Amino acid sequence: MTSIPASHPASATPRHIWLDLLRGLAVLGMLETHCFNVLLNPAYDPTLWRQWLDFVNGLAAPTFLWIAGYLQAVSVRKAIQSGRPVITRKRIQYLAMVFGLGICLQLPWDLWQQGIYGFESWRRLCQVNILQCLAVSLFMVMLLGWMCRRYFDLAVTATMLAIVCFSMASASWKTDIMPLDMWLNRNEGSLFPLFPWLGFCLAGCVFSLRKANWKIGAPTALALAIGGSFIQPVPFNALHPGFFAERLGWVVGIACLCILASRFITAPVVQLLGRESLFVYAVHLMLLHALPLPAGGTLESQFTGLLNVQQASYALAAMVVICMGLAWMNEQRKRWKREADEPVAVS
Repeated sequence: MTSIPASHPASATPRHIWLDLLRGLAVLGMLETHCFNVLLNPAYDPTLWRQWLDFVNGLAAPTFLWIAGYLQAVSVRKAIQSGRPVITRKRIQYLAMVFGLGICLQLPWDLWQQGIYGFESWRRLCQVNILQCLAVSLFMVMLLGWMCRRYFDLAVTATMLAIVCFSMASASWKTDIMPLDMWLNRNEGSLFPLFPWLGFCLAGCVFSLRKANWKIGAPTALALAIGGSFIQPVPFNALHPGFFAERLGWVVGIACLCILASRFITAPVVQLLGRESLFVYAVHLMLLHALPLPAGGTLESQFTGLLNVQQASYALAAMVVICMGLAWMNEQRKRWKREADEPVAVS
């Protein structure tokens, strides 16, 4: 789930409009995914529409990682070309904040409240979620820029190919150091280990080599999606290169649609969600899992798996409206802070 990259001012340049649109769509997909996964009755799971929806939902995380890598690589190249430091305190602080937020959002409070502080609580605490994966992935991009200033793009491409090629082998890797093993595969319960998810961030870096152009991106996306689908094995294997290629193809294809759409529409509400993606990520998880209801409990504890499609859709609509309102307030707060920090000219 920076997606989640740092947000930029509301007055986004035309170059960034399509990125905000793409990230905003990913945020909407994330809200729908978590809302339906928690609240929708599992009786719908065998239906065809639910299976297709699960496939679409699975594109949100790769999209966030791809966008983050795209923007990070642009920033690293600018630093290299201007002779400025690639790794700065401000960037490290931001990534540390994202990483720390990821830890805070998965603290095993339910176990600790019962006085359970054993292995299971530590196992859950050490599991890698999308925010931690994102923060470490972006740090690795910066590290490549620092170590390989002259050959940054070559190093990024080679690392991406290595991640994809070794993903299947990583399923059996084990160091017997639980926190480290969490980053290698899903055997200990991590949802977003570095294999293959770091690859999507690096793919965003590679695609940022050229100016965004749907005429190049569209055939590339088609080739990746069709080729990846063709070589994927049965049963499904998320570590197979076909999984990576197909999902990357869909992400690039949707990005091309956003590039085209940005010429005709601005969709300010969608852009707002895109700019405030990290804030919305934290807020919607608290609304689902932590905010107490007037009657007691939370949405998760009171309504897990109990709602039909219509009821879950109403809950999703309410979640989107609340998140949009809070995102707007947070953006205004940042704008007021910037204005207050600006020096006052003395005549």
